[in-house]
Amino acid sequence: MLLLLPGAHAPEPTSALMMIGSGLAWAYYSVKGKSMPEAIPATTGNFILAVPFTLILSLLPSVDRFASAPGLLLAMTSGALASGAAYALWYTLLPRMKAMTASTVQLSVPCLATLGGVVLLGETFSLRMLLSMCAVLLGIMMVIRAGRA
Repeated sequence: MLLLLPGAHAPEPTSALMMIGSGLAWAYYSVKGKSMPEAIPATTGNFILAVPFTLILSLLPSVDRFASAPGLLLAMTSGALASGAAYALWYTLLPRMKAMTASTVQLSVPCLATLGGVVLLGETFSLRMLLSMCAVLLGIMMVIRAGRA
């Protein structure tokens, strides 16, 4: 919350419901992935199964949409590579973690995304970003340490 304030505002209800649904789906998918003997091939198959749904949704009208062929190709390529690498790493590490540790470590994603914005996109690193990331990482560390006690 500190990272988004003072410019934060409530999202549109539809967007909020989509974010909640996405979070619940990710949690379910991670729990199921933990018990999968071959999680990486299963995830690859699931990504392939998602393509038709993505194409259908991309055809829905949008007022703010602008897309070019090179832009779409770059977005699909970078998305597939980044997601593929992240999922492969995640499902390699996931079986070695307790469920509580895994769910808590996932909370580090905004910190990684913030650092990615600074390193890859040249965003300005601010004291507010630093304090927000420290708070999140401290919270993660506290939960993991409490689980060992």
